Amino acid sequence: MLRAFFIVFFILTPAFVASTSSLSTSEAGDVFVLFDATGFDEHIDDAVSGAKMFINLLDTNDRVGLSALSDNHSITVALSKLDSGSTLMKSLDNLNSSGNCSKNLHTAISDTINYLNSVNLPGNNGLTLVVFSGKSCKEEIIDDEIIANLTETLIKKQIKIYGIGMVRNNPVVELASETRGQFIPVAEKESYTSNAVILYEALKSPELIPFQRGKFIVDESIYEVTLFGEKISKDSTLFLYSPDNKKYTNKESPEFVKWHSYNKYDIVRITSPEPGPWSLQFVTGKGNRAYVNSSFKVVSYFDAPYVPVNGNTVINARLRMDNLYVKDPDILKNMEFTMLTAKKDEEETETDLKVEKTGNLKGLFSPSEEGLYRITFNASSKTLTRGKSFVVMAEKKLKIPSHTIKKKHKKTEMTFTEAVMVFLSVNLIFIIAAWGYIKKETIKVLLHQLLSIFAKVEDVKVFIHQLLNRKRQAHKHG
Repeated sequence: MLRAFFIVFFILTPAFVASTSSLSTSEAGDVFVLFDATGFDEHIDDAVSGAKMFINLLDTNDRVGLSALSDNHSITVALSKLDSGSTLMKSLDNLNSSGNCSKNLHTAISDTINYLNSVNLPGNNGLTLVVFSGKSCKEEIIDDEIIANLTETLIKKQIKIYGIGMVRNNPVVELASETRGQFIPVAEKESYTSNAVILYEALKSPELIPFQRGKFIVDESIYEVTLFGEKISKDSTLFLYSPDNKKYTNKESPEFVKWHSYNKYDIVRITSPEPGPWSLQFVTGKGNRAYVNSSFKVVSYFDAPYVPVNGNTVINARLRMDNLYVKDPDILKNMEFTMLTAKKDEEETETDLKVEKTGNLKGLFSPSEEGLYRITFNASSKTLTRGKSFVVMAEKKLKIPSHTIKKKHKKTEMTFTEAVMVFLSVNLIFIIAAWGYIKKETIKVLLHQLLSIFAKVEDVKVFIHQLLNRKRQAHKHG
């Protein structure tokens, strides 16, 4: 019996390795920022603050690069870890707007792509090009041939484009749509700083916890919190209070609290926060957010940044704890699941999510008007709450991209059939190797035991599914 146990163990062990080895811990993302300073005029300071705030909201493991240009000079900062980005921030601070409209955004995008093609990018994480642009000149004509060539290059290189700026004559609008990125429109009198948060959520679809009147609760599954807080004025000071009533500010903070101050907003990142009630005092406004990294997640692979007006767009999500999906009905029935939707700068509406027997959470989004919408899936129990943020653009005439770029996570994702084939193939090799050491009759008995264990198709599916997802969304500091 003991001999049989060890044989079964050594037959099964390589299947575990083969099924999980290609799914390493989540890698950092690569984000390259193109900042065209030629179209901001007197709004350049606000746009620079927006770009810096967007960059500081990114994960500390992300790699960030910069190409910044004006009429008379340009600056390029190679991709590097975000925590070593002081050169990048100084480069943004030194920018001046040299005009009230942009004439060369086509060329700037093309030159940036050529630069990215000429350098050896570290890692293989997929690249996102984020374009900050102001007002395009009236005489600026969107050249269809140039757009087509740029799109072809971006698709070939698997580069998605996200953008923020004014819509008129802006080539980034179409390039974002073609690459299944997203463009965040900014009206002439709107702030780039406040819209940069929407850009971040569109790119990262982060997880959140409730952050009302400056108060938030950290549960034991959370290992990082990033706060976005609005101030009354640029001269106001925000105070962070921990559960043991210790006070921190942007001038006096320990190593685990990183603080970035802007004209009307502060970003505060807390690493390994103490569980319990926290508060950020003297915040104002309704747009404050508390983003988290944790082992308890609302997971979704929703990838439809553009949706039709009056259409029914289905968004699916799952709960996951310690890399395993939650589908126990006793757990799910004791939780509340809601979907919050809000058109940009308007009040939220709340609807219940449908909870299926498999544990799938299903929401139906049916916008009645064009515009940018923020959507949040919330899962709440007596002890914790977790949210998942999405940003979508509703359009009456939905343009279907001529090409598609797959999401980064799909590049390493095996299908269920592929996983089963790997599982069976590796086990077959070990069975053949064991053939010379044990009798044929013993092999038959062992195989019969294995078939009994995995007889039910659903058991095999759950088994493989858990292996595939074991490390796909492991926390980024692991």
